[in-house]
Amino acid sequence: MSLTPITNNAIAKPMEFLEDVNSSVTASEIEPHLSPIPQNIKSANILSDKQFHLLNVEETGKASSSQREDTLDFSDTGRAGQQSAGEARGQCGSTEFPLTALVPVSNWGKTVKEHPTFWFYVPSHSTSATEIEFVLQDQNRNNLSKQQLSIDENSDYLNTTLPQHLPGLKIGEWYRWYLKVYCDDEKRYPPQVVYGWIRRVKIDSNLRSQLHYNQHHSYEVYGKAGIWFDAIDSLLRTHSMKKTSPNFQQGWQQLIKAKGVELNLPQPKCSDFAIEP
Repeated sequence: MSLTPITNNAIAKPMEFLEDVNSSVTASEIEPHLSPIPQNIKSANILSDKQFHLLNVEETGKASSSQREDTLDFSDTGRAGQQSAGEARGQCGSTEFPLTALVPVSNWGKTVKEHPTFWFYVPSHSTSATEIEFVLQDQNRNNLSKQQLSIDENSDYLNTTLPQHLPGLKIGEWYRWYLKVYCDDEKRYPPQVVYGWIRRVKIDSNLRSQLHYNQHHSYEVYGKAGIWFDAIDSLLRTHSMKKTSPNFQQGWQQLIKAKGVELNLPQPKCSDFAIEP
């Protein structure tokens, strides 16, 4: 699905949205049941049953701890928004997977970029979409960018980036975004809509250094820092540019099944993308 930003950044009246809503493993005592150790090998380093059991518990604990550290967590206080469009509306056909914004269930995420990228699942191959519109607003609902996105029936994952000629996001501020999909030329029926928020945060020296030394796993660096929008963009953009990406499946599951995300979407193939230049 190729993307064509509107050159005439017309300002439309913003939609009315809802306001912001307001755990040790203890080892059992196991007595050794060993035959007496021969005198000539008593000095050998031999573990009793109890010692062996405790060692296993310790190693298992280390593994579990490591696994917990690898689990990404994007859970946070929710804001008003809609991650999925749910049931089909108007002339839009029903699909196995609905129009979905790739965003945590809290309906918002962080970025360190002035001009971030937003990703959506748009099942255009089985809908009758006639127009797709993306709008970015400041927290006072003033439109900052309004883009008309072209439709490609061969692509299910759509992305759009805040144009470089427009002012970038300011650190610490909140911005509202929404995507509308119309399925009739005359717009007589309400569009399918997903919407949420994005907040730019400052990139610190530690994160910058990790990104420099882990360029092929930047999505994971961003993910461990809780930077959702840049994590998902890094993963999908890298995958879309390669014919094969052996680690993509692991990365995809790591992100969409992360704590606080829990997206239910088909794993994308390289052909599912149309990346904005």
